[in-house]
Amino acid sequence: MTAPDRATYVDMLRQWRRTAITQYDEQTRQWFDNLSKANAFAEVGTPGHPVTLAFVEAFLAVEDKDDALAESATQHMRTLRQFADRIPAEYIPDNAMYDSGQVPPQSNVFVLPYYCEAYGMLRHHPCLTAEDHETIGAIIADSVAPLFRFPEWGSHNRAMLRAWTLAAAAAVCPDRPERADWEQLGWQIAADSLTGWTVEDAASYHALWSRALIPYVDLSNRQAAFYREPTTRFYFEYNLNLLCPIGGLADFGDSDWAPSLQLYVAVFERAASAFRDPHYRWAAGEMYRRMQARVAPGAFFGDPCAWVHCAQWMDDTIQAQPPDWGSREVLEELAGKKVVFRSGWEPESTFLLLNYKPETDYGRTIRDYMRNTISVEAEKAHHGHSDENSISTLISDGVLLLHDGGYRERVPNGKYRADYYHARPVVRRGLLRQGESVYEFLHSDGHHRPMQTERIDFRTFREVEFSRTRASDTHTGYTHDRIVIYLKRLNWFVVVDAILFEQTGPYSVSNLFFTHEITASGTTQPSGSWPAGNWFDTRIGGMRGYEPANVDRRLLVSYIGRESAWQGSEPVQRYYRDEVLMHQSVSGRAVRGHRQVFCTALIPHAGTADPATLAASVSLAPVSRPVNFPGQAVALQVRHGQECVTLGIQLDLQAATRFADVRPRQDWDSGRTKYGDWETDANFFYGRQGSDGPHWAWTEATRLEFGGRELFQGPEGSFPLQYIEPSTRRAVSRWRAWESPQ
Repeated sequence: MTAPDRATYVDMLRQWRRTAITQYDEQTRQWFDNLSKANAFAEVGTPGHPVTLAFVEAFLAVEDKDDALAESATQHMRTLRQFADRIPAEYIPDNAMYDSGQVPPQSNVFVLPYYCEAYGMLRHHPCLTAEDHETIGAIIADSVAPLFRFPEWGSHNRAMLRAWTLAAAAAVCPDRPERADWEQLGWQIAADSLTGWTVEDAASYHALWSRALIPYVDLSNRQAAFYREPTTRFYFEYNLNLLCPIGGLADFGDSDWAPSLQLYVAVFERAASAFRDPHYRWAAGEMYRRMQARVAPGAFFGDPCAWVHCAQWMDDTIQAQPPDWGSREVLEELAGKKVVFRSGWEPESTFLLLNYKPETDYGRTIRDYMRNTISVEAEKAHHGHSDENSISTLISDGVLLLHDGGYRERVPNGKYRADYYHARPVVRRGLLRQGESVYEFLHSDGHHRPMQTERIDFRTFREVEFSRTRASDTHTGYTHDRIVIYLKRLNWFVVVDAILFEQTGPYSVSNLFFTHEITASGTTQPSGSWPAGNWFDTRIGGMRGYEPANVDRRLLVSYIGRESAWQGSEPVQRYYRDEVLMHQSVSGRAVRGHRQVFCTALIPHAGTADPATLAASVSLAPVSRPVNFPGQAVALQVRHGQECVTLGIQLDLQAATRFADVRPRQDWDSGRTKYGDWETDANFFYGRQGSDGPHWAWTEATRLEFGGRELFQGPEGSFPLQYIEPSTRRAVSRWRAWESPQ
């Protein structure tokens, strides 16, 4: 697969400039006509289009050795102050940056660094006079000065935009008296990002942060140190592994669908050239191709400033190569805290993102500073949502089936950040009555509730993959284990959610999923002693930034029936549009140590398939233990054709631990559990009965039987140094994982 060459990016810029120059006067008129008093941030600003045009023209002037373009870019730069002079005094808000009574020529850190870089490209061009240098230097100095009013710092996007601006100003104005202060402030702001983890958990802001980091490093001559840092490579790999089969990166946190594509193209181009990595080159080309597919042939698309950086940063000699791995953690269990299930990297591949990242355990000084400086009560600081243990994205066969909740409709609080806008169980103190609106019961101030999370397990086998992640809310008083199981042969998912109450009192739990349209719904048949559940056949339609490639593609959300639970749906506003909330809920009085369990099947399918038949394929199965307590384990059966898959999950991971202080403390007799015809002491078990014989996989077990026949038995070992018993103990220890031979 090929990626754009440098000439492609340059030609895009030539095309954009031809149109932009004809629209310049109209854009200026519209800016002035729409000029109004301060926005929600108590700011009023000058337009960005003169800077963008100057930036592109400066690049093309150097690229094409075109003196006329150099003069045009210089004209746009030298006259920038006129826009600030046109702002009426009554429009200038009470903001410290305007204490002089003047609006800075350009104070927007999303725009200002391009002005500095444009000047940097032409600084030695003969078209600039001494007066031009003085004028442009003064414009830069007056525009940068407000940053000292609020030198926001930390490992996040706004801080790095400030640092990039300061470094660019210092690089292109070496003789200004402010240069030393610009350099130092830029360094002090950037230092947290250069060698550390970002405190943000939002796809769109990761793009802004990375895009600002790269030019800062170049302008401050820190390339060697930066590209040697493990965190640098970490985030390039992190972004690569979050790339969906369609759109862009999965949208999580303060993001919309397919966030910041053009910025990621530039970031991946620089990553490819820095590490000579063909996968990054492929990612850049793939995201460029997806943007191109949205517009008519030959039409311009994207952000011209990003295309300038692509042309500056790329390396044409690196051949693009798609990744060849499948499901994995992204990237690990401490900083990334995400799991991606994927069947491949093609547009028709299946992709599911589980996000279990809480507010970070690192960056304490930064997070405290933000909380004490700006309004971030609704956020998982920073720009994160209350989405711990949520499924933010599900894609199959080129169609979006589950998506995240969106960013915000107004400031300061993002409406869609709260837990009740995410595909996860939501727990509240108090009793929810059947028939009452679940949304209204769960609705709160929307403020983030801190949680602690950890990865319990993640494993891939030939036929099945699973993750187990835990989120603990000590304030509300519960722990949530989410087990996501990917049945690769069927391309189905089964999700098991176990809520362990840590306090006694009235509690309600609603397990939420969201869709645009329920095309059909029904009730599953009771199975044995288990009551009926409800299923919803769902479809995602068009939304901001997305139109489905196949309007007949569906997702079946089947809540498996369980005692005392009820299911339902109701309309809500989510992702800037009308959506439907689906839930399975329980409500009652918990005793500390009680556990409530939810089992849900997520089945992508064609619109021609019968959802009722699919829903009937997944049911609970009998579980038995020599010493059994409710809620210790759960089993499900998945029937498809002539095959039957059994899934067994130990919910209480300490149930098999003996009281006696001997090692090993877990063995066959203490942990053996029957799941239908299968018996094992595994914490996770998969077994398939078919015409080709039994196939199985498990984690943490000593033995497996099927129909009374031994399929696996670990050998006995010796364990000396017993604390209580003086002798060496002979026993079978648990193996990490095993699966049947091919």
